[in-house]
Amino acid sequence: MNIDQGGHRMEREYSVQAFISVSQEMSEDEFWDTFIIDFVEQNSWYFGGGLHERKARKEFEIDGCISVEDHITYEVFYNKLMAFIKSQNWHLSMKVDEIIDGYYINEDGTKGKHVFDSTGYTVETGGETLKKILFGIRALAIILGAVWLLSLNKEK
Repeated sequence: MNIDQGGHRMEREYSVQAFISVSQEMSEDEFWDTFIIDFVEQNSWYFGGGLHERKARKEFEIDGCISVEDHITYEVFYNKLMAFIKSQNWHLSMKVDEIIDGYYINEDGTKGKHVFDSTGYTVETGGETLKKILFGIRALAIILGAVWLLSLNKEK
């Protein structure tokens, strides 16, 4: 659990695994400053995790958690993240899981596995809504990737 500067408890986290494609001119430092300072810190949130640059395709891999205030729902977090990504003209594929007090949250709102019990990027759940959301995110990522590749071909 994190405590923000105002003394508020930050009990809710969102696990984010993402590949974000950016312009060829953006350095790793610029991406870090834009994503962490302009997005995470301006929302008074915290990021813990890793960032890795993949130079061949000029994309950054994010693998970490963003700690938010307890009242920030998945929908609010997701919408803010997507609006920010869109405002930067970035393209992404990602997976986001809600975590409260160290436990993944199942689709029905109950606690799932503890984060240290999970292996890889898989969250086991029987929730149909979560499966649909993840399918939608994957489909969106495929579509965004295809659009991005088409735009690269048009530039040549």
